[in-house]
Amino acid sequence: MGKKEILDFKIWSTSITRFNAAKRITSWKHCIRWSLLSSSVYLVTLSILIYAGKIQSSHLDESQFASIFLSILVMSLSLSVNLNHLEIRAFQYHECGRKIRRLASKLAGAVDDTKIDDFFENYDDIIDKYENHLSIDYYQFALHNHKQFKETQKDKIPDWYLMYLWMPIARYIPQLLVYAVTVILPLWLILEIVSFC
Repeated sequence: MGKKEILDFKIWSTSITRFNAAKRITSWKHCIRWSLLSSSVYLVTLSILIYAGKIQSSHLDESQFASIFLSILVMSLSLSVNLNHLEIRAFQYHECGRKIRRLASKLAGAVDDTKIDDFFENYDDIIDKYENHLSIDYYQFALHNHKQFKETQKDKIPDWYLMYLWMPIARYIPQLLVYAVTVILPLWLILEIVSFC
C-alpha cells in the first residue's frame, strides 16, 4: 500500500471512529440525565408519601433505606455528569471527526509524496489535540465497514468482539444496567412500601 492509500484509510477510519465515540458519549449523557431525573422524582415522591402517611408503619425502615439509596443515587449521578464533562467530550470527538474529514477532501488532489507527508503531519496534529477514542468505537466502525478492509487489516479485529457488536442490545448493556438501578429498582422499592389504603 502506498502512502496515500495508508493516509486515506487512516483518515476514513479515524473520522468515522470519532463520530462513533461522539454518539457513545452522547448516549451516556442522556442515560445519566434521565437516570438523575427519575431518581430525583422518586426521592421527592417518597418524601411526599412519607409526609402524607401513605407508608405502612411496618415499612418505615425500608422507606428510610429507600430515601438514603435515592439520595446517594442523585448525588452520584450529579457528580458523574459534572466530573465526566460528557457534553464537552462528545463535542470534541465530533469536532475532531469533522477536521479529519476536511483533511480528506484536501488530500484527494495530492499526488506528490512531500505533500502527502504534510498531510500525515496535519493528521497527527489534529489527533494530538483531542482525547483518543475507545476500542469499541473502532470495532463498531470495523463491523460496519469490514468488507472494505484488506485481509491484513481484518486480522487486527478479534472475532469475539465483532460477535459482541453484532448483537445490538449488547452495546447498551451497561446503560441498561444503569437504568435498572436508577429507574426500575427504586420504583419497585416505592411500590413495595406504599400503602394504597
